[in-house]
Amino acid sequence: MHASNALASPEATSGPSPFDEGPHSANTAFTSSSGIGSLADRAPASATGSQATNPLSGSTATSSYQVPSATGTHFPYAQSTYEAPTTNNPFFSSEPKQSYGSWQGTPALSYLAPAATGAAAAPVAAAATSASGPSASAGASQSSAPGAAPDAAPDAAPSAARGGPETQNQSQIDADEAIARALAQESSADEVQWPLKDISWNGRTTKIIMQNENGPCSLLALCNVLLLEQRLEITPADRPAVSYSYLSSKLTELLITQNTSNDPVQLSSALRALPSLQHGLDVNIGFASPVDFVQDTSPDALALFRLARVSLVHGWLPDPSDGPTYAALQRVGNYNAATLEVARRDQQPLGTMDVSAGAQPVLVQDFLEQNSTQLTPYGIAQLRQRMQPGSLAVLFRNSHLSVLYRSPHASGDPGLCTLVTDAGFLLEDRIVWESLQDPRGQYNAYFDSHLARAPYAPQRTRAQGTEGDSDYALAMELQNQERSRAMAARRRYREREAERRRTHPADHAADDAAPSSSSHGNPIQKIWTKIKRKKTMSEENFDVTLTKYKTAGEISAKAIRTVVEAIAEGKTVLELIELGDKAVEEGTAAVYKDKKLSKGVAFPTTVSINQVVTNFAPLPSDESSKTALKAGDVVKVQLGAQIDGYPTVLAETVVVGASNDKPVTGRAADAIAAAHTAADVAIRLLKPGAVNHDIQKQVESAIKEFGVRGLDGIQTNLFAKNEISGKKKIAFGGDLSTRPDACKLEENEVYGVDVVVTTSPEGKSKSDTSHTSIYRKTNSTYLLKMATSRKVFSEIQKKAGAFPFNLRALEDEKRARMGVQECANHNLVTPFEVLVDSSSSAITAQVFFTAAVSAKGAIRLTPAPTWYSAEKVKSDKEVTNEETKKLLATAVRQTKKKNKSEAPAPAAAQ
Repeated sequence: MHASNALASPEATSGPSPFDEGPHSANTAFTSSSGIGSLADRAPASATGSQATNPLSGSTATSSYQVPSATGTHFPYAQSTYEAPTTNNPFFSSEPKQSYGSWQGTPALSYLAPAATGAAAAPVAAAATSASGPSASAGASQSSAPGAAPDAAPDAAPSAARGGPETQNQSQIDADEAIARALAQESSADEVQWPLKDISWNGRTTKIIMQNENGPCSLLALCNVLLLEQRLEITPADRPAVSYSYLSSKLTELLITQNTSNDPVQLSSALRALPSLQHGLDVNIGFASPVDFVQDTSPDALALFRLARVSLVHGWLPDPSDGPTYAALQRVGNYNAATLEVARRDQQPLGTMDVSAGAQPVLVQDFLEQNSTQLTPYGIAQLRQRMQPGSLAVLFRNSHLSVLYRSPHASGDPGLCTLVTDAGFLLEDRIVWESLQDPRGQYNAYFDSHLARAPYAPQRTRAQGTEGDSDYALAMELQNQERSRAMAARRRYREREAERRRTHPADHAADDAAPSSSSHGNPIQKIWTKIKRKKTMSEENFDVTLTKYKTAGEISAKAIRTVVEAIAEGKTVLELIELGDKAVEEGTAAVYKDKKLSKGVAFPTTVSINQVVTNFAPLPSDESSKTALKAGDVVKVQLGAQIDGYPTVLAETVVVGASNDKPVTGRAADAIAAAHTAADVAIRLLKPGAVNHDIQKQVESAIKEFGVRGLDGIQTNLFAKNEISGKKKIAFGGDLSTRPDACKLEENEVYGVDVVVTTSPEGKSKSDTSHTSIYRKTNSTYLLKMATSRKVFSEIQKKAGAFPFNLRALEDEKRARMGVQECANHNLVTPFEVLVDSSSSAITAQVFFTAAVSAKGAIRLTPAPTWYSAEKVKSDKEVTNEETKKLLATAVRQTKKKNKSEAPAPAAAQ
């Protein structure tokens, strides 16, 4: 049985739709006789009219598309019997509130621009859909509240409701209106206020609502469109901010006065949707066209946008030129169905998967991951092509709703632009629009209300009145006070020093022996004194710091030893990384119990096998986390611990099943022996004044002795408090183009030395983003739009701080995977992508240790690897370079009594 599509034409003449539905329009209403839409049901027809042939299936489908007339725009509200599978799709709000549904059909297609000045255009009255759809009277079956009476009785008329024609209960409509008014009038003194900004628009001053406190983007976007179209007015003119109560009252009045007489059923549904705008909307988009939104549960939100005559659009569209991906997305139809398709594929055992059937979910997953901003270049082109110049719409992008404007075709205008409503731009009078050029915003620019380019220069002064302004003023006052106190302290210090030198000259005899000029108390002498005192103070403080480094190193060594001992045939990757992280957490929790300082993971446990180089720590939901180790696998284990922000990281390479009786031989032995020999060379070169490029040459020379080479993309980094990627770096692989800038090592610096070698002759690595699970918080700032992202980022700040973390450590993995995307897109976190050798047959080996630079030689902060020995790893290569052999014969530290760990390198490594 085919679902019918009826449409009541508006009687009033109105302006054009913001969308130009030309011959390429995909806004046809296909129907399906099955419960699940097929490709034929989702693909656009090749022609318009009462019937059209589907080019992908050859079948015909009824279409209610009508060509726009010169005096008005007549579009269908298309629905079918297709029902998307129910799934948890927390696009806008992850809070445990009632889901207000998603959207089916094309709300923009029923858009009617305002009529002539002073006249209210009649809305389109959408009519019946599938008999299996939700009944319009379901939400209207509640009894009226006692004593509730509307301010004005609407002109109710029988209407075609969902599920079949039925007469709407007039008293219920009255009750709904009374409830909406009551909700709109409720207010409290502490209600959130959103600031207003005056802009020049269409020859007059117009107010727009700015988003602070991560305000509800759906409510603000809807109201801003109405404000720009001059259908909503903020009174009084000097009002500085608005609240939800104020806006809901205005919206209620607008909907009732303009739409009640035309469609009371839709009005009742729209009024019930108003409270949901405080918390965001659960939107499930379709991949057919910019106006394809799928209705899952409730028609209320759809009715609200339709009756407000505001278009809802998106640009998350596959490019038809990519035939396989486009066909796969048209088959699944919408986002919810796409996620279920991928989930079913992940849960299906590999041995039972049909290869041809498995291609579609792979294409779908690739599309979702490669277009994580929920916008594609093709989608932007479609929006630019189909929106009429000068029109406004509400754009869904990156789990956020914003105002979209299609600028006129004037020379130099941005084409598509979004309204800038972040509170940080409240005082930037010139900045009104941001161009929409590419999905990630790399080429976007700011424009003023006249679409002239507006450079962004943050204001240094703030106006008075808002909470944010007072916070800024307070911060500036405190900063000035702190600066004044610092200047006074320096002045007092200079006065005390001068007095002490005058009254106790004998105390400065040592200082007088330092280099000086002929005049007493000259600047050179003062500088020498300060340098000497600073050096003494630095040495004293470094001893305390060194203890924390060593404590963290011992914990890291114990944890990695626990993982190495557990490595055996059949063990899964997930078991090993969980074991390592647990060992680090328990180890750090057992020390410094009486002091309040940060402790924990400095780098999450990773287990990288064979040609996989590093950062491989898949989530439990990732099928690869169940990968079991096999005999002969070359496994690289890496982890780290930190005490009071001072990190140590180490890594070791293990071969599954190897022992003294069954030693490692061949190319695997060459790679492992080369990595350990290179590490022995590197630690002996960590001395004050050493140049990183000189260290690189000597280490690379030692690696080449074994017929392997250092891997490109791996760097040794300067460590510091809350830092594992300092400015000074050393690379033991790659060409001149990837070589770090030259630098000198200094005493008391700490380095994380990472040596990775490969049997591949190219020595190149590549990123595998499909298994990224490790991230690190940056110092960037951004106003996150998505509630889930804000919760995830808050949890990251509390649990991980400045160090890398695995998403598995967060409370809700699913929420973390979704929320971290927005954080990464705006550089709030940096992903540690999985690195893989470019050659699939390559074997890679790694040794990572942490050491401090000292005048007497490097101080090893992480113990030497325990698995490696000459008996387990038998390479037929050996060091022949005399300079390298001489260096390996020396001790790491020049002390009177050599410790075992500081003795010359074992002969097997030479």
